[in-house]
Amino acid sequence: MFSHISSQRTAALVLAVMLVAGAGGLSGCRSGAQGAAPDVQVVKIHYERPLTPAESFQGLPADRIEQAIARDAARAAALSERFAGVPADRVQEQLDREAAG
Repeated sequence: MFSHISSQRTAALVLAVMLVAGAGGLSGCRSGAQGAAPDVQVVKIHYERPLTPAESFQGLPADRIEQAIARDAARAAALSERFAGVPADRVQEQLDREAAG
């Protein structure tokens, strides 16, 4: 008979402790919110456009566009085979030399 009363008291005591802890936690959160605002950092992103404009197929018939794309793909495949394993800056130097002379 007494075990039933003690379990009710224990449950009430646990509930009261949880309510007090919850109220204390909420009041602690409110006091911290009144502090100084965090520092804001602004990050600038610089975008550079390529020097040469992209190839435009505007006004060309579809078959000409298809041929141009096929030529570009074949040239890219040939250059990939030719310069396999060569660093990109060396490839650009070699292509610039060939274009100049």
